[in-house]
Amino acid sequence: MNSIQIGPLRYEIVEVPDLRGKHDQGLFGAVDYHPCRIQLEANMEAQRRPMTLLHEVLHALLDQMPSTKDEEQWVKGVAYGVSQVLKDNPEFARMFIEADDASA
Repeated sequence: MNSIQIGPLRYEIVEVPDLRGKHDQGLFGAVDYHPCRIQLEANMEAQRRPMTLLHEVLHALLDQMPSTKDEEQWVKGVAYGVSQVLKDNPEFARMFIEADDASA
């Protein structure tokens, strides 16, 4: 999987060996909004990859949502956004099913 549709934007997914943050800390993932790119640590264990990608997808999704302090509106926005991401990216949705099958 080399890209993912998040709302109206398509994010490139790239693997980066020894991914580092602003303060040189090791990271499993990071999102860059301009250009639309999600970076994943190339050497992370396979079972961690789906959750790390979801974590970064949520960052990108929240960047597209209006800011609100109303918890119900926030949850509604996240639910609609995640639902649409899963619908637009069936390969991403399958990652969770396959990860569960592999651990059984």
